[in-house]
Amino acid sequence: MSSIGTKALRVAVVATLALSTGVLAASPAQAAPSNCSVGYVLPWDAWGQCQSGTGEYRVKGNCGWFGGGWRVGPWRSPNGISWAECAGPGFVMTSRQIEYR
Repeated sequence: MSSIGTKALRVAVVATLALSTGVLAASPAQAAPSNCSVGYVLPWDAWGQCQSGTGEYRVKGNCGWFGGGWRVGPWRSPNGISWAECAGPGFVMTSRQIEYR
């Protein structure tokens, strides 16, 4: 058998085994939360919530150089609220966003 034929056979065997054992992971589109919102109550905090989908998410915000850099909230499932805050008054959180996994 040629080198190309051997490689093709190996790829086919690995793909068949992965499919039959469920090794292949869900695509990001299947595992992403959706209908997400980000906001804040005070200038130094952030909240994030996703209403639907699957997977987990957390809110993330930048507190700047003197506020401690990036702050992240706890991982949540859809409908949960993730909350993060800077060190306190006097710090302003910018770049509020949601991170997925």
